[in-house]
Amino acid sequence: MLGAILPTDYDWYEYLSAQDVLSEVNFWRPSERRGFRALELSPFIFKLKTPHNAICGFGYFKQYTRLPIWLTWDAFEQANGCKSLQELEGRISKLRTVSSPSEGNIRIGCIQIVNPTFFAPQDWIPQPKDWPPNIQSDKRYDLTEGGGLRVWLECLDRARSNSR
Repeated sequence: MLGAILPTDYDWYEYLSAQDVLSEVNFWRPSERRGFRALELSPFIFKLKTPHNAICGFGYFKQYTRLPIWLTWDAFEQANGCKSLQELEGRISKLRTVSSPSEGNIRIGCIQIVNPTFFAPQDWIPQPKDWPPNIQSDKRYDLTEGGGLRVWLECLDRARSNSR
């Protein structure tokens, strides 16, 4: 079984982990240029960027689509990890190198994740030992062996512990 581990920022994690139970979240990308493919309902693991460098939760991939920012907000609202459309636009603007959201009908990549689970900081999982230090995209792991298996089993264990 293959799973994807993707880096995210602390603000996205912090906002969403503080929400009541969510059935889905949008793991958005600031540009539509790089798509995302995976088997439907395959594991999708959230990894915090430096300085945290830890697994902070997971969910299951549902679909990828490219949407204008305004429609992204209409579709996901606070499941984007932001309090408002303006906050979403601000975060995207900081990450884009070509143009900012206020310059028209810019589209972003939207990765719909269902059944998300977020871990409290004391339950974060160490990232895989072979994680490249400067990677900004996803890395696929075989979740049946090695570091992928370790991370996946720890994710499932944390999810079981949190549901009690």
